[in-house]
Amino acid sequence: MRTVKRFALAYPTVHIRLLHGSKLVLESPPARELRDVIAQLYDPDLAKALLEVKVEGREVCVHGLVAPPQRARADRNEQYVFVNGRFVRDTAIQFAISKAYEGLLERDKYPVTFLFVEIDPQMVDVNVHPKKEEVRFSNPSLVQAEVKRAVSSALLTKGMIPSLKEPRPSVGGSMEQRVHLKGRPSTGSPLDLKKEILKRASQTKPIPPEAQLRGERVIGQLHGTYIVVQTEQGVELIDQHVAHERIFFERYLEQLTAGRVRRQRLLIPLTLEFPVDQADLLAKHLASLEEKLGVGLERFGGGTFILRDWPESLAEELTKENAIHTLERILEALEHEAEVGSEELAKQMAADLACESAVVKNTPLSLPEMEGLVAQLRQMKNPYRCPHGRPIIVSYSLSELERAFGRR
Repeated sequence: MRTVKRFALAYPTVHIRLLHGSKLVLESPPARELRDVIAQLYDPDLAKALLEVKVEGREVCVHGLVAPPQRARADRNEQYVFVNGRFVRDTAIQFAISKAYEGLLERDKYPVTFLFVEIDPQMVDVNVHPKKEEVRFSNPSLVQAEVKRAVSSALLTKGMIPSLKEPRPSVGGSMEQRVHLKGRPSTGSPLDLKKEILKRASQTKPIPPEAQLRGERVIGQLHGTYIVVQTEQGVELIDQHVAHERIFFERYLEQLTAGRVRRQRLLIPLTLEFPVDQADLLAKHLASLEEKLGVGLERFGGGTFILRDWPESLAEELTKENAIHTLERILEALEHEAEVGSEELAKQMAADLACESAVVKNTPLSLPEMEGLVAQLRQMKNPYRCPHGRPIIVSYSLSELERAFGRR
C-alpha cells in the first residue's frame, strides 16, 4: 500500500489500481493536479487545506503541497519527499522542513508534506542504499536552503489562520527566578502597555497602506483576553497575549540579527552541564558563539561550562533553564550544519523574552490600544503564530455564521 501510494503521488496522470486477490484496495484515477490525487488517497478536506509550494532556483526547484500547522500529525509517516520523481528519505531535507515549521508546531507534532525536488542528476547520487531510498547530494546545503525557503514561503499565508472548528494547541511552561546582572538589575515590572503600543503606532515609520485595517474594524474585547475584529469575510478573534508576543519576538529578533551583538557580563556566572558528546561539539564553536552572538562560554572540564556573557538586549530575562534550552537548540542545528547560525540562538532567546514581556490575559485594553496592537500585528512577517507555535488568530466566516443561524 505504501509503495503504490508513493507511485500514485509521484505520477498523478497515471491510473493506478491495487488489487488484493479480487478486492480493489486502492485506486487513483488519472488527475491533472497532485491535489486531486491526495483527495482520492486521503480526504478532500485535507487536499483543500494544503498550501502550494513553488520555488524555482537556478540549480534546485522545489514544488508540491504542505499542510498548515493545525493539520500536523504525531508521526512523520505522511512526509513525502521525491527527488527527480523518486521517493527518498533524506535527513537533510527533513531537517529543512522542520526548520521551516519551527515555532509553528507544538511539541511532538510533525507536518504533512508532499514535496518534489528537481535537481540536475549529476548533483545527486542515488546509489547509496540498496532500496534506493537514500540519496547523497553534492551540495546538501543548497538543497536544504531551497527546501526551507520554499516551505517557509508557503506557510506565511492566511492558510495558517485556523477556523474555530480546528483544534488549538496549548503550550505551557514556567520560568525560573531571574539572574541578577552587573549594572543592570531586572525590575520584573510589567510593561506599560498603553504607552508601548501607542508609542509604536505613532512612530515616524508609517504603517504601509497594505497593512492598514482595510475593511476591518475592531469591535471590542472578549473576557479581557481576545480582541474581536470584524473583517470583510466574517470575524476574527485575536489572542492579545500571543499577538503582543509575536510583535516583541520579531522586534527582538531584528535587533539580534542586525549586526554585531552587544554583550552583557553576568554578575553571577551560570554553571551549565551538558553530556560529553554535546560538550565536545559545543567547545568547537565557542569562538563563533562569542563573536557572532555575544555568548561568552568557558569550558570548565568534562561537560561543565561557565556562562559569563549573554546578548545585552536579552540579558534581563536570562535564566539557567532557558540558557541550556537555547544552547541545546544550537547543538541540534550544529549536528546538521557546518556553521553555527546566529538565527538559531536569536530565535530562541527572542521567543523566551517575548513571552515574558507580552501583555497577559485578563488585561483590559482601550479601543486605541487594541487598534494599535492589531495594526502592528498586520505588519509582522508571520502574524499567524506565536514563536512557540500557538495560533494568534482564529476566524469564523460569514457563511459559517449564516449556517449556524439557519440563514443558508
